[in-house]
Amino acid sequence: FDFFLNWHGHFERTVSKSTSASNDFGNDGNDENNINQHYFGNIPVLIIIAEDLIVYEKLSGLYYLINDVSVIILLSESAAKSGVPSAEDYDSYGYKTLVSSRATHLLDITCELVRGRRDALNKSNRTSGHDDIPWVIVYSDVDTVFLKNPIPYVEAKLFETVDEPNKSPQATERTGLTLASSNRSQRLSPSYDIVSSVDNINASGFEFYYCTGFFAINPTPASVVFFSQWEKELQAYPRLNQPVFNDAIRVPLIGDATIRHAPLKLHDFPSGRLFFETWEKEIDPDFASLKKSNVVVVHNNYIIGHDAKKKRFLDRGLWLLRD
Repeated sequence: FDFFLNWHGHFERTVSKSTSASNDFGNDGNDENNINQHYFGNIPVLIIIAEDLIVYEKLSGLYYLINDVSVIILLSESAAKSGVPSAEDYDSYGYKTLVSSRATHLLDITCELVRGRRDALNKSNRTSGHDDIPWVIVYSDVDTVFLKNPIPYVEAKLFETVDEPNKSPQATERTGLTLASSNRSQRLSPSYDIVSSVDNINASGFEFYYCTGFFAINPTPASVVFFSQWEKELQAYPRLNQPVFNDAIRVPLIGDATIRHAPLKLHDFPSGRLFFETWEKEIDPDFASLKKSNVVVVHNNYIIGHDAKKKRFLDRGLWLLRD
């Protein structure tokens, strides 16, 4: 819970919220089937998934969340079975069960958006002739820190074209969005279904070993099939989801079809090892500082334990909470 509060503090600092939200929407956080009502009108949405009842109750007690029409708080289906008052130990059965549910959450949200996109397209085609409305889902662990707004960066990659391979993220005009959004001013065909941060290069047999702590999704039929396969593998037995993700994303979906995926720039979205260890060992401190100044999102991984992660943030001035 404290890591979510820290994450949300950085999120508020870096991601500008849309001013188009209407008070006509209620915040019925338990109904995942009502997610789509929040997307029409280009309303940014932050979807928070609580994995246990204790955290859900704490989140529901935060007035600035429950009174924000752009926030949806969901209670995981398995939350009622969990009452552990402390963080799960890494690699424990409880931890593996928790992270194995990630594919299910994303599958549910992606399916809902695919349905919403189809309905929106039908309506749009009837009224204005537009043939595509892009939507973006950004998933983030709460042990990340947003140092800049990541949305323009992930959108520039998702929708990059042959004509504009190096399109500047700053050139992508956005009103701001959180976990998911539509932008009716841009009707582009995506180049990728998924773009992801990278934990390592040339590791575990992959050129890019993706990190499931931060990635972005274009809700497409291919994405739905991929998340279905990822979920099926994880439901077979609880385990760490990242190795399964890296295997599944490179397996043909149906026939010769494959999920279109690409890495986000490592120096924009560094792992904890790169940001907190490798760069801090640079001989030239000014050069290391310059690298860090360009970072968009840093993931506090390659370290185990709640207290160790918190101390790492504290020591670098990235922990916003007061004890």
